[in-house]
Amino acid sequence: MKLSKLLSAILVLGIISCSPKSDETDFNRGNEHLQQKEYRAAIADYNKAIKINPKLAKAYNNRGYARYELKDYQAAIADYSKAIQLDSKLAIAYYNRGLAYALLGNKQEAMADYTKAIKINPKLIAVYYSRGVVWNELEEYQAAIADFTKYIRVNSNNVNVDQNRGVARNQSKDYRRAINFTPNAYYGRGVARNQLKDYKRAIIDFTKYIEFNPNFADAYYNRAYARNELKDYQGAIKDYTKAVKINPKYAKAYYNRGYARVLSGNEEEAMADFTEAIKANPRLAEAYYSRGVSRTRILKDYSGAITDYTQAIAINPNYADAYFNRGNLRIKFKKDYQGAIDDYTKYIKINPKDDNAYFNRGSARIDLEDYQAAITDFNKVIKMNPNSADAYKYRGIAWASLGEKQKGITDLKKAAFIFRKQGKKTEAQKVLVEIQKVKRGEYLSNL
Repeated sequence: MKLSKLLSAILVLGIISCSPKSDETDFNRGNEHLQQKEYRAAIADYNKAIKINPKLAKAYNNRGYARYELKDYQAAIADYSKAIQLDSKLAIAYYNRGLAYALLGNKQEAMADYTKAIKINPKLIAVYYSRGVVWNELEEYQAAIADFTKYIRVNSNNVNVDQNRGVARNQSKDYRRAINFTPNAYYGRGVARNQLKDYKRAIIDFTKYIEFNPNFADAYYNRAYARNELKDYQGAIKDYTKAVKINPKYAKAYYNRGYARVLSGNEEEAMADFTEAIKANPRLAEAYYSRGVSRTRILKDYSGAITDYTQAIAINPNYADAYFNRGNLRIKFKKDYQGAIDDYTKYIKINPKDDNAYFNRGSARIDLEDYQAAITDFNKVIKMNPNSADAYKYRGIAWASLGEKQKGITDLKKAAFIFRKQGKKTEAQKVLVEIQKVKRGEYLSNL
């Protein structure tokens, strides 16, 4: 199962206002244009203000805001940097530059600016939300939770659900700051809590967010993930269903709903979900793999399952489990031992510490009468798992097939001993029968 990505929406950009003065007419007119979202006109006015007064830090900040809105992020950063150079205590400029850095993917620079803004003015609460977003992206989930919680605690009484971004209304000293509350903080905190496996509180956060934004599919998706982890499969299925109703092309939601249905014992409907996931995203390797598993268990459609595993591998050549499962089917239902060996070899390259793969490859090599290679595989199994009675058993058979009767009998006796120790008396008895076969030379018939 997978979590949905974190919301990357930015909360708010701050602009600075001032009292009317004869020498700041251009600056104030720029602010008016900014409020009307006439960004190019605003820039022209700020240019005039800066020409008259090159040390007017707030003009650089507000021009940076306009350039940011025009997606000219590098120019915006240059303006914010100039504003900071002129006024190192201008918290809003650090905040705004941090937002621009974040959009460009410069997380460390954004984090430094957000932290500086908070240090200068801890009451600039919007920064906590934005820093929380970056903390989440850096996988520092406890820090993200702390920032989102701070933001929610201060702003929960100032909710404006119609405006997640906006221009500040409260004046404080020489700048305005944002007070419009964004419920995205609940979402971000929920994502962080999911990552920390704090599923119950994550559900509370996603539920709160959904109250404000009931048409955001990712919120249902992530709440479903939390519910699934708490084994509330029906609740998870309900949320995934809501997610795909909002977004009918949400491949991962179909896939995860299928996974929840498998866990709840409804594998036939799960197969339908995996098929829907594939329709929505034909490159979703996990959906092919999971459908292959269900085809094996429910429909006994082994050829169809092999086709699905093959498609999963074509999409993701490092899909270890698809190689393993395809190898199993090639042996059991196709008698394609060499194909199975190739699959197990690919699997082992990806997961070299799984003794089961060595055992299965060794068994396939016995079927191809490649006894020495089989012994090498069983040696590996025994080294990794000294209590593998089956590995001793089949290594003993391989030794006997090479004419090494005594080595074969020694291994078979060891296998019988381990089986008895494990309480598997029937298996131990079967091994004793194999010992008699070795003594009679039955495994030498093909030499």
